[in-house]
Amino acid sequence: MAIKKNIRILEVNLPNNLDTIDEGKWFVDEDVITNISFENMYIEEKNNSLLEFKNCMFKNVIFSDVILKKCEFKNCSFVNSDLSNMDLSNSYFHKVEFINCKMIGTRYFESSFNETTINECIGKLCNFYGSNFKNVIINESNFDEGNFEVLKFKNIEFKNTKLERTSFVDTSLANIDMSTCNINGINIKIDDIKNIYVNEEQALDFVKFLGVNII
Repeated sequence: MAIKKNIRILEVNLPNNLDTIDEGKWFVDEDVITNISFENMYIEEKNNSLLEFKNCMFKNVIFSDVILKKCEFKNCSFVNSDLSNMDLSNSYFHKVEFINCKMIGTRYFESSFNETTINECIGKLCNFYGSNFKNVIINESNFDEGNFEVLKFKNIEFKNTKLERTSFVDTSLANIDMSTCNINGINIKIDDIKNIYVNEEQALDFVKFLGVNII
């Protein structure tokens, strides 16, 4: 069985002249926020739902005690930002990129990611439980001890990513290439690793997981 070719992701394409806002300004539920640059900001103690962000840049932004549930992010870029411990549950991400961001302990319960790139991010203990991933690339990132349980994958690539002690229970890894990743100690069911692609060392670990003794 041949490994799938590298997938292509629709790139974020922001307008040249984004508007900026004062750090103290924020929004109310169901607002549509379009063509805004959030840059060098500290955003704290916000609790909103049903916001829609379109064509927005978040650069050098620190989020503290922020809850943004059931929000939509379309054609947005997060760069050098700290999303740690945010609650972004039940949200929708389409044509979004996360570059060199922290998302330690961030909650994305039952969210959807389409045409999304996660590059050089630290996402230890990040929780994606019940989410959907379609056309997603995760590259050079750290999601150790994360929760990828009960996920649906369609066209996803993991490249050179740390996934130690991460849980993939009830998530099928069929046709996914994990050969460049660190998957030591992952939590998974036997049925979920059918047709996974791994390197030789990883394969030996899976053989032990299956209860096979090598002599």
